Amino acid sequence: MKQVTAILLGAGQRGAEAYASYALDYPNELKFVAVAEPRADRREEFAKLHDIAPQKRCGIGHGAFEPSENGGLCSDLYTGSDAL
Repeated sequence: MKQVTAILLGAGQRGAEAYASYALDYPNELKFVAVAEPRADRREEFAKLHDIAPQKRCGIGHGAFEPSENGGLCSDLYTGSDAL
């Protein structure tokens, strides 16, 4: 089976516990490559567990997925960039 790469949008109970535990139990099947979560503590904990680089972490807020001059994870998601 080919490994699926994914971006976690929201590291709450469902995201961080259900989906994330599956990725940890079956790393050959699922790997998270980025995380978007408004709460810094949840975002950083998830990123550490899944070895996600700092530039692939972002908060979610008003306008988070709109393109920006700075680029970054959230604007990459919005524009369909292959930066991930």
